[in-house]
Formats: sequence, C-alpha cells, structure tokens
Amino acid sequence: QRLAAAAAPSNDTSPPNASHPSPPTLDEYMRGYEPPPASCGPTKEEEEAINAQSLGKWFPTASVIKSSVCYSNDKVGGSAGSARSSLLLFYQYVSPPWSQSTVTNLMSHLARIARDHRTNVGGRIRVSTEGVNCTISAASTPGASEDPSFEAARTLRHLAEDLRRFDPDAFSSTDWKYIDGLSADRHFKELKLIPVKELVFYKIREEDCAGVKMSGG
Repeated sequence: QRLAAAAAPSNDTSPPNASHPSPPTLDEYMRGYEPPPASCGPTKEEEEAINAQSLGKWFPTASVIKSSVCYSNDKVGGSAGSARSSLLLFYQYVSPPWSQSTVTNLMSHLARIARDHRTNVGGRIRVSTEGVNCTISAASTPGASEDPSFEAARTLRHLAEDLRRFDPDAFSSTDWKYIDGLSADRHFKELKLIPVKELVFYKIREEDCAGVKMSGG
C-alpha cells in the first residue's frame, strides 16, 4: 500500500467494522491522523544526543529511543496474549542526495516522533545522504479499547505519512512493505537511529576497484 499525496486523512476516529471480512483500507487506517510538529532542526541537546551513543565499531554514533511498550516471550501470555505488532520494511534512495543538514533534521524529527508522538514504535533506521533504510515495528498498547492488530498497523501507516510529509519528493513513490497481525514479542524494544555514510556497506576500498571496468544499467 502506498500513501497517496492527494488523499486528505479523515477526522473520523471510529475503528473499522471488526466483522468486515476484508483487511482495513488505507483510508480506514488514516482516520484521525495527526501529523507530528513540523521539523525545525535539532536543538543543541538533540544534536548532542544524536552523536552521543555508540553501538560498536560499525555504528560509532547513534540515537536510541526506548519504546513505550515492550513484550518479551514471558509477557505475551496471560493478559498480554491479545497484544499484536506490525512490521514496516522499506528503503528509499534520494536523488539528488540530501545535504548533511537534512540528514540531521530527519534524525531529530524521527527521534521526536518516537519519543513524543508515536511512542509504541521500535526498530532500526539507517539514514545517510543517500536516503533511508528501515525496519520498524509497532505494538498495540496495553489497555487500548480498539483492536490490537489495527492499532499496531495504523501506527506504521501514520509513521509512513510522517516521512512523506517530511520530504514528499523522496517518499511519494516509496514501496512500503507491511507485515501485520504478528505476535507482540516481534516488536523491537527500542528505536535505533543510525547515521551512516552509505546505506549498504560493501567493505570495498576505492583502491581495490583499480582496473575494474564498471558497467551501467
């Protein structure tokens, strides 16, 4: 499913009919969508946080935001047995490349969304001037009155819309791949925002390419 730029989200927050045999439509997921505050660049504290945390030698700088919900294997049973999660996988290259300031703004924007706006998300987002590579999860929140699978799936559709609004040109044709109705223990307990130089690291040095004929395509 892709987010249509011309489709304005409805203010109707009522959930879809649970007895409906077909999956919810994008319009149903987008009911009640509330965009996050517009990105205005990172504060000094946010910029320091983005460059503060080490995830090992491959990712020396990263920003990590804990999810507001966490379901381990021993918590999925009992009262949490009805909890559900969804996954969103996608990558998006951009042309022309983003500036470094755009990368920093996107990192801080995503951190604010995860910390203050869509707190039930987790996963990993790699960001570079080339674009974005994401594996993101969302989980239903304990005590919610709506269908757990719908809540988790809706969160990821709303996050995709957040990205499209951040850069419509970059994300207007993104191939969003959703996996819904998963058990809650598939949800990542934190969101890692990782700034990288390239989305896919092949460990190839420039000097190793000497004499190699490159083909276009």
